[in-house]
Amino acid sequence: MSTELIISILGAFVAIVVSIIGAYLANRNSVILQNRKLKEVYYINFLRALSGYARNNGTDKHKIALSAYSEARNELLLTASSDVMRKLDEYEKGVIGQPAEIHDIYFTKLIKSIRADLKLGNKDLPIVGLKK
Repeated sequence: MSTELIISILGAFVAIVVSIIGAYLANRNSVILQNRKLKEVYYINFLRALSGYARNNGTDKHKIALSAYSEARNELLLTASSDVMRKLDEYEKGVIGQPAEIHDIYFTKLIKSIRADLKLGNKDLPIVGLKK
């Protein structure tokens, strides 16, 4: 076999391998980005429902707000990381009957775990709370 033929076959083989690896990596990154976008949508819906629940607590709209919160919370079961679900459970159990300062501490832990799940920074995140 001539050297030119061997080089051509090797070049074709390398090109095929490189294109397969490139397609795999592009597909993997696309799936990761789609998953992250889906998580963002679910987290935004959850925080919107939680805010509505806090805002409407003690009003006629309380049951509707509670229903929206429950639905948004249940949707998180599909996409949220286990750390977010643990922090959500701690938040729900820890804030009942507690003053606003305790609520804000648990809420900040929840927000930090959500931000970590979305690969966002938490370095300088202060104590945060819901505003009515």
